[in-house]
Amino acid sequence: MIGFPALKQKKEIFLALDIGTEAIKSLIFTKEKEKNIILGADLKEYYRLGIQDGADLDKEVMKEAILEVVSQAKKQAKTEMKECLILWRLPGNILKEKIVLNSFQRKNPKKIIDQEEEDEIYHKIINQTQQEVSQGVFQESGILPKDIHFIDFKILERKMDGYQINQLTGISGQNLVFRILFTFLAKNYLENVKKITKDLGLERLKIVSEAENLCLAFSSQKITAVFLDIGGKFTQIVSMKEGKLQTLSGFEMGGEIFSQKLSQILGITKIRAEDLKIRYAQRTLSEEVRKRISEILLYDCRSWFSNLKLKLREISRGEEKILPQTILLFGGGSLLPEIEEILAGEEWDDLPFLNRPQVKFISPKDLKNIEDRAKIISTIQYIPSLLLCYTP
Repeated sequence: MIGFPALKQKKEIFLALDIGTEAIKSLIFTKEKEKNIILGADLKEYYRLGIQDGADLDKEVMKEAILEVVSQAKKQAKTEMKECLILWRLPGNILKEKIVLNSFQRKNPKKIIDQEEEDEIYHKIINQTQQEVSQGVFQESGILPKDIHFIDFKILERKMDGYQINQLTGISGQNLVFRILFTFLAKNYLENVKKITKDLGLERLKIVSEAENLCLAFSSQKITAVFLDIGGKFTQIVSMKEGKLQTLSGFEMGGEIFSQKLSQILGITKIRAEDLKIRYAQRTLSEEVRKRISEILLYDCRSWFSNLKLKLREISRGEEKILPQTILLFGGGSLLPEIEEILAGEEWDDLPFLNRPQVKFISPKDLKNIEDRAKIISTIQYIPSLLLCYTP
């Protein structure tokens, strides 16, 4: 009997598009066993392209920028992408992530829950919670419930009569409590994402929850920490306990405010101010200039810190009475020296930390199972992009 060699299985290629509030990044990667292999990447800052906001997905200049970063990454990857899956990360002011607590009371607590009742409970609790979230968004932003699209949900925790359970079937009891993560956005943004995906010659897309992927990236380490993703216009706060997502928060303030202050005080264009901020963060300026810039940025840095403490205080008033001892930083806005200095040097006595929190940066090498064959991922600006590699 003649044996034929097995056909070599074609590797699936993934395109990750990270739409930030200050820059756009692309990654092309594949998977080999448990490894995520980076084949190509590119980054473009908006201020160099005349783009005001990453939310402007419908503008032609933004579409051209996306096509450009994908084109540059493709040149490095040297691979076909006709059938690849495109993974989208959107800014925190577009893609919303919200953890919601909701309860359900059973009419017959002595009855053991079967599969049919479990499906009915989930259907009711998800629909009810989505309606409540939609109404909350309408009150906050004026977006009508019919104009909101729910991307996904994940049940983080289930409790029956105060006891944590892993499933409903086979359980009896009366009072159920669910903690659920919802990911959603306005429908007009979703249509823009679909249009750009089509313009790239692709059909398959997935909009990804950063908080969920952050947990997947650090799940094996069972880490307990507060993660700060400091972008251009938004600071996202993710609290994790033993590798599990606990709370989400954030506020609309990031690295862009420091560029604006430099432009305003020094009377220079936004482009020159952004260049100056980058050189300052890279510590390539003279000591005299660095001291002057530090004085200019101090007020806004303290304002950012006050907003952070306010949100951490809100988190501590919920289920997390004691805040994690470790604060992990990533995102382009975290590169500013003042951010690290104020976190390390200011007082935390008015917040419920057992000891003074330790502040650390997440670097690409801290992410497990990432292999950078392209040898171009050298900055923490790429951390949000690399998290897309963990998408299930």
